[in-house]
Amino acid sequence: MKRKLDLVLSNMQITSLEHCGNPILDEDQYHPALSMVLPISLNHIKNHHYINYEYIYDYSMGDFYRLYTLLREVNWAELERADNVDMCTHVFYQKVYECLDLAIPRKKVKIGTRKLKSFPKYFSQELKKNIKLKTHLHKQIKKGTANFQIRNEYSKIRSTVKYQTAHELRTYHENIERNVKTNPNSFWDFVRSGRLIPGVPAEVCYGECTVSGAQEIADTFALYFSSVFQQSEKPNFDKSSGNFSFSKISEMQIQATIKRLKSKKATGNDSIPSYIYKGCSDILCTPLKTIFNLCLKTNTFPEVLKYALVTPILKSGDNSLVDNYRPISVLTSLAKMFENILYQDILSSFMNKFSIVGQIW
Repeated sequence: MKRKLDLVLSNMQITSLEHCGNPILDEDQYHPALSMVLPISLNHIKNHHYINYEYIYDYSMGDFYRLYTLLREVNWAELERADNVDMCTHVFYQKVYECLDLAIPRKKVKIGTRKLKSFPKYFSQELKKNIKLKTHLHKQIKKGTANFQIRNEYSKIRSTVKYQTAHELRTYHENIERNVKTNPNSFWDFVRSGRLIPGVPAEVCYGECTVSGAQEIADTFALYFSSVFQQSEKPNFDKSSGNFSFSKISEMQIQATIKRLKSKKATGNDSIPSYIYKGCSDILCTPLKTIFNLCLKTNTFPEVLKYALVTPILKSGDNSLVDNYRPISVLTSLAKMFENILYQDILSSFMNKFSIVGQIW
């Protein structure tokens, strides 16, 4: 028959188990519809959703032509008059955010939650439409207001959805296999999607303490990561020591570095994705040149660029123990650009003295 019988196993006490008098579909004598009632105490359910909200830029609804126009009209002369790196960087971000606020709308999202996609990416529009219709008909049947025609329509659409889902999944797998050489990224995306990546649970333990709640968990991870960090002594480094000195950064270098940015990389804590820099590189390279050269002139790295988004990643073992996690930091695009420019400058000066040179980015 090639049919699978789903079994529901639970250690909860069943209050009642009886024959369902209003089944959704026609039943046979060997597989009757059952109705069961399970007692659930809401006091023992952990709250995985936090009520705190924040407003973030909704770039999918942004007017990028207006953003480009606004950035082109900005007067960057104030940056050249600044003699402090932190102030110079602050003015740059302030002017960029003013343009973003006028061209990019914001959306309200919950803090501490992750938005999940409603459907797999290989679902067609027709299949999504049929699934929504199936859900709508199912609600009518559950309410007890459905007639024979609605029940018959639900039975047909359910069979259609089942066939379309299997067909499109099979086609998706065949396309990945067929294009594994020409499009390897799709293959690795498929591999990663099948891995079970456990998230941070609602309660974590550190030492003898057990904490819950978004802020408390974040503070606990910060406490642990800072405890294992070893502060190195500040090196006595002079940019002109020996025969090497950093050369003045040009706009051409900045544009070449921006071009190497990857648009799909995660956004740092400044909420400005790399494709904003890529799309407005001819405008932003001028203020960025001012900031980067001022950093070299004063031997100072901007304080705001020292912050990063830190995500705890489980290494192994119990996911409720903070000690089993390691931190992954996501830098801002601005910090990545400055780092790469300095790396290229050092590499061009010392590459003939290195036997093996590794590329970082």
